[in-house]
Amino acid sequence: MFENNRIIELARELGAEIQKTEEYFSYQLANQRNDEDDELQAMISSFNIAQMNLQRAMKETEKDDEKIAGYTDELNEAYNGIMSNENMRNYVVSKDYMERELNFIYQILAASINGKDPFTVEESAGGCSGDCSSCGSCG
Repeated sequence: MFENNRIIELARELGAEIQKTEEYFSYQLANQRNDEDDELQAMISSFNIAQMNLQRAMKETEKDDEKIAGYTDELNEAYNGIMSNENMRNYVVSKDYMERELNFIYQILAASINGKDPFTVEESAGGCSGDCSSCGSCG
């Protein structure tokens, strides 16, 4: 851990500030609406069951192509239902936004640790995966 506790304190303050934003509130609300949407939860359950059935069918030594096709159809139908649900669409949009913002924050921190000026770091178009081994450079 950094000897300077001020850095940790600033990280905590940043987290608290993020939680005060409209974007964070929207993300939390979208997540709550997903949790409370019984129809969506049933579709997610159906998706998970179809996925487990498909995986099990694919592992069988004597594969039953008809069974696999049926599970694949169930999986696709459940997925399409999930993704057409308004609450899920709102959640995905708000989650993607939060992830992009957090990736940009990470880019600034990573560039700073690599000796770059944190005030000149521009958000990379592709975002930052956090895996530096696949990256040319930050910022």
